[in-house]
Amino acid sequence: MANVPKNNDYELVLREAGVRITRPRRVILEILAERDDHPNAMAIFRRAVKVDASISLHRLPHYEAS
Repeated sequence: MANVPKNNDYELVLREAGVRITRPRRVILEILAERDDHPNAMAIFRRAVKVDASISLHRLPHYEAS
């Protein structure tokens, strides 16, 4: 894809917004940067667990639509 930001660009945007880049967040960013499909949250989680088995759904933040 031509104009997709690199993983480091997303990290920079998140850091500028005051978001701490934890290991699980970095793994998720890497997963999203490597793929050009549109996975749902569970697919991302499954991929993340393959990279780092310590990632848990209970520790991931959830967001409600406003």
